[in-house]
Amino acid sequence: MDYREVKPITPKQAWEKLKNKGVDISLEETEEVLKFLRMLARMTVEQHLRGATAKDFGDSHTESVN
Repeated sequence: MDYREVKPITPKQAWEKLKNKGVDISLEETEEVLKFLRMLARMTVEQHLRGATAKDFGDSHTESVN
């Protein structure tokens, strides 16, 4: 599948999927969650393209324990 063929999920689609899974969330809350997830995804891709790692941000959870 070509990535250009993928359409973003709409808040209503996400809300319906969550509702079918038993998650009690409003459409407005779903919109906010999607905004946050898209922001997080964009930041992750940007960091990856720059070659940034978790160590660059002081994330101790990803460092080796020796």
